[in-house]
Amino acid sequence: MKDELDRQKYPRMPWHDVHCALWGPPCRDIARHFVQRWNYAKRNKAPNEQAIPLLMPQHYMVIPHYKSGSREIEVQTHAGNNHKDIKRQESLSSRSSHQDVPLLMPQEAYGRDTSNGDSKLNLLDRTRDFHDQPSWGRSHFSFRKPKIEPLISAMPLKGFVDDLDSLHDLHELSSDVLVVPGIKTSDKEWWETQERGDQVVSSDETGQVGPRISCHCQVIRSVSQWSSGTSQIEESIHNAYCSLIEKAEHFIYIENQFFISGLSGDEIIRNRVLEALYRRIMRAFNEKKCFRVVIVIPLLPGFQGGVDDSGAAAVRSIMHWQYRTICRGQNSILHNLYDVLGPKMHDYISFYGLRAYGRLFEGGPVATSPVYVHSKIMIIDDCMSLIGSANINDRSLLGSRDSEIGVLIEDKELIDSHMGGKPWKAGKFALSLRLSLWSEHLGLSAAE
Repeated sequence: MKDELDRQKYPRMPWHDVHCALWGPPCRDIARHFVQRWNYAKRNKAPNEQAIPLLMPQHYMVIPHYKSGSREIEVQTHAGNNHKDIKRQESLSSRSSHQDVPLLMPQEAYGRDTSNGDSKLNLLDRTRDFHDQPSWGRSHFSFRKPKIEPLISAMPLKGFVDDLDSLHDLHELSSDVLVVPGIKTSDKEWWETQERGDQVVSSDETGQVGPRISCHCQVIRSVSQWSSGTSQIEESIHNAYCSLIEKAEHFIYIENQFFISGLSGDEIIRNRVLEALYRRIMRAFNEKKCFRVVIVIPLLPGFQGGVDDSGAAAVRSIMHWQYRTICRGQNSILHNLYDVLGPKMHDYISFYGLRAYGRLFEGGPVATSPVYVHSKIMIIDDCMSLIGSANINDRSLLGSRDSEIGVLIEDKELIDSHMGGKPWKAGKFALSLRLSLWSEHLGLSAAE
């Protein structure tokens, strides 16, 4: 591939991103999400393409419907013809909240079969309560078996074990996960031996992602009918952002590719991350407590063309909505904070961009370039971390548009630290993640 720019004169823009690796039961939630989206895309975009198979979920991959409401689906096949009557019964009662709904496969392929239901233990252990999403523990769910032969042969999803009964301590499992960075466990965990036999994660593989820490983990996402075939819109990433901001005690650190959000009453921008930040800062001001929000975003949107180019409408549009969110007009957070706090608003919230410096080549001229921030993370009080694919804008957070996925990580292992000049128990994963990011951004060592 030919580079259109002379790299002896023009630097390549640095790219900043954050990813994490997971071990344990939450990986099954990610597999559920993948199978659900794959099968829905297959059914709608390539139903007759034999080279693209349906994925058959395992019995433990049947997921319960949303606790706020569920839909019972009955499929009846009349003998002698191919006509099917589909009856749907809406219910918001708790009685249907423990019934599994076949979100992973086309709904028409499933009927209710409770006579021979296989009541396996479904390991869904919510570790956080979000708005309109009550927590739940372990429940029994029956696996719905297809009464109608699928038109396209299904392919089992590999990488999982069918026999959960072989785990003698199944009832003790929860949605704990190992994430990086941190410490390595010396004993083999059950998820490390399910598919690998007696093989433990190799040192080379561990070296690729760093040491691991045991944490509580909740998979969250944005999905809807058009993106995943779900009967309800899910915006658990949006709910997680608002809930975590509300519960923050000392500080919030955010890195995101975009920052477009609205205050209460904004009829154009519908996500309320900005409103949650505003309310939390006002609460800290009224309580006369120290509180800090640090937000890192790109200096310019990463789209083709300069700001003044005739074809750069997308760049100017995104900049307009980000300025509207941050500092321009009555809908911006700095405008509303200044009306109450005055110049003290800068004691509570600040926005930053990143820039790199260096020589283009040995002995060459010194050059500088903005660092394109592509990460989507939030760290709360060095105890909670949110890492995922969702930008802070309506497109990613409302659930009815782009599909997104993320993980909410709560530390189990706490270490001594300081917060606001006082002793504080910080999470080992969250603290190490923030320190590694700040050392990278500020050009300092982790110890400094």
